[in-house]
Parts: sequence; structure tokens; C-alpha cells
Amino acid sequence: MIGKGEVYYGKENDSVSVIMPLRDRNGDAIAAARVVMKPFSGQTEQNAIARALPIVRGMQTRIQSMQDLVE
Repeated sequence: MIGKGEVYYGKENDSVSVIMPLRDRNGDAIAAARVVMKPFSGQTEQNAIARALPIVRGMQTRIQSMQDLVE
């Protein structure tokens, strides 16, 4: 759920997905970002989240408000 700011992890045969909240400049969750990656040997949920976090943070620097998403 976006409002709660929860992180979800999913594993397929050839990929892993991490769904994280995308936050605005005030820290409020305004959307969800899904990052799909190729797994590696020994992939765990925690290191998949650690790999996805810099990607989502980079997106957050470009999106300052809900208005940025709809324009």
C-alpha cells in the first residue's frame, strides 16, 4: 500500500521485483516505483532492496511533487 510506505519484493524465474514508495519533497508517498532486476547467485530480499534503493532515490530527486508526475 502506497500510503503506508511499505516495500514489496517478488521473485520470478529470471527476475526479481522490488516495489517501493516514491516520495515527494516532504517525504510523503505519492506513487509506487517498481524496479525489475536480473537476480544473481545468492540474491536475497535485503540485497535486492539495497540495489533498488539508489534507483528510486534518483527518481525522487527529479520528482518534487505529485504535479511533476502528471505533467
